[in-house]
Amino acid sequence: RKESDFDSLIDFSIAYYKRSDDYGRLARSYYYKGVTLFYEGKIKDALYLMKEAESAEKKANILWLRYFIYSNMSYINSELGAENTALEYAFKTLEHAQDNDNPKWICAAYNDIATSYYNIGKKDSTFFYYNKMMPLLDKLDPNDCANYLSNIAFLYYEDGDYLKSESLCRRAMSLSSAPYIEINLGKACCMLGKTAEGDSLLNAAWPNTTVEDKVEILLFRAEAAERKGDMAQASRYYKEAK
Repeated sequence: RKESDFDSLIDFSIAYYKRSDDYGRLARSYYYKGVTLFYEGKIKDALYLMKEAESAEKKANILWLRYFIYSNMSYINSELGAENTALEYAFKTLEHAQDNDNPKWICAAYNDIATSYYNIGKKDSTFFYYNKMMPLLDKLDPNDCANYLSNIAFLYYEDGDYLKSESLCRRAMSLSSAPYIEINLGKACCMLGKTAEGDSLLNAAWPNTTVEDKVEILLFRAEAAERKGDMAQASRYYKEAK
């Protein structure tokens, strides 16, 4: 299917549902086009379409769609650097999720709020909302639970609490063997002096991970070599990372 054909169909749907006052399908059409534009890198255009979707959905009252609109509005605004607006929509997502007593939505909202606070440098608030998420994690599917545990573990790692980071990563690893979890656990192990296990985890993650994660591994190894005073090895890792 050609992208231009898809765009034409969505545009036709938007025009048709506008004329027919079918606000539910209109909101969905705006939403799907907004998501498409976002993945094409047209972030400001995506934001405009999401706003249109939000306006149409208010007249249709589609609960699942409202959740996705609010959550995406938070994410898109964060990508544009509008963290206060991102935070506003994250709290809207949370209120909506709590009104519908949906643990999956609630945890996603807590994650959005924590991310927004992290991006504006308020780590105490980031920890606060991640901690609010913890009692709900057992209600999620294993992959979602592992993903959030890894996010929280990364925050503890960054804060220098390697023991807490290791503990959370091991819990995540019991649920998922995703490479990014192996990387987080590997780094924590290395920082705790468990070098053999840490290296093994980083080596295991390497073949299946992204370019960005490979760079992260190389930079970590370079910094570790620097701490040992092996500047030649550090230089090799830095060059490979570039």
